[in-house]
Amino acid sequence: MNNYISLFQGTKIGKLEIKNRFSMAPMGPFGFAGENGTFNQRGAEYYIERAKGGTGLIITGLCSVENEIEKIVRPSMPCPTINPTAFIMSTKEMTERIHAYNCKIFL
Repeated sequence: MNNYISLFQGTKIGKLEIKNRFSMAPMGPFGFAGENGTFNQRGAEYYIERAKGGTGLIITGLCSVENEIEKIVRPSMPCPTINPTAFIMSTKEMTERIHAYNCKIFL
């Protein structure tokens, strides 16, 4: 256990403090985004359970960024960021619940 003690110590990314060095990489599990441009309940609960389990940083998957260079052809798969207003409103509760476990979340 002494070999891995640093995994349980906090760290920083810039000014952001993270409680430990356990990070969840972005993944794209299907079924976590609704057609309206939000994480659905299943997706929110998935990330909240990771925070509850002790993860220090979650990086969400399923989110695409569209710009002038790389257009995204729709429909490829449901994306939680397709409707920014609905996304912000729906992820507020999810983010608050994740933060309640002292976990940080990146999009």
